[in-house]
Formats: sequence, C-alpha cells, structure tokens
Amino acid sequence: MPRILDYTGREAVRTVTVADIVGLKVSGRRLAQVTASTSVEATAAETAGIEMVVCLSDFVPAVRAGSQQVFVTAAIDFSGAITEDDILRDALTALTAGADAVITARGLDSVRRLAHEDIPVMGHL
Repeated sequence: MPRILDYTGREAVRTVTVADIVGLKVSGRRLAQVTASTSVEATAAETAGIEMVVCLSDFVPAVRAGSQQVFVTAAIDFSGAITEDDILRDALTALTAGADAVITARGLDSVRRLAHEDIPVMGHL
C-alpha cells in the first residue's frame, strides 16, 4: 500500500493515491467507490476491499476515523458553499480533516479555482 504525505504533511498509508487515479486512464484498471457517512461504513468499505469512499465534506472526520487507508473524496455541497471563496474554504477544511480529494457539482470555473490551488478536485457529470 502506498505511503504518502496527506494534504497537511502528515504521513499516511492509502489504498490508492491521486497519481494512481490519474494513471487509470492508460491502465484500464478500475476502482470501486462507495458512499460512506460514518466510521462504521468506512470500516466496512475498507474490510470489503473498497478502494475509495465519497462523503459530504462535513463527514470526513467520521469517515477517516473508520478508515485511515481508503481514499476519501469529500463532496462540497451547495448549502454552505455559495461563492468560490466558500468552496475553497470548504475544500481546505475537508483536506485538513483527512480527505484526499474533493468533488463539486459546480461549474468549470470553480473546478479550475480549486485545481489552481493544487487541490485534487473532481468535477461531477
């Protein structure tokens, strides 16, 4: 399992890394991702061999408490993050809490803003 430094510089072990996900385009390999909101769900995902979980950004601490190994993507919801500055703030909070990446259903400008700040970000189709 890869050893990395998380967004805050803490040493971590993850089932996959951002580089692994980027490499999937050429490898043809697929990963499993499920939704988790609690530590119990995150533990179950890890135990089942699920590589990635997605959760609302507010649930990152609980999910990370259940698994230190799965790749966690934090969903930035519409309720609290209105402006691009709000989205950036929520993304940084989620990454500090242990998320490995964020996902947003916002427009391309918001995704670009996060990417410009070197935040691993996924768009939503």
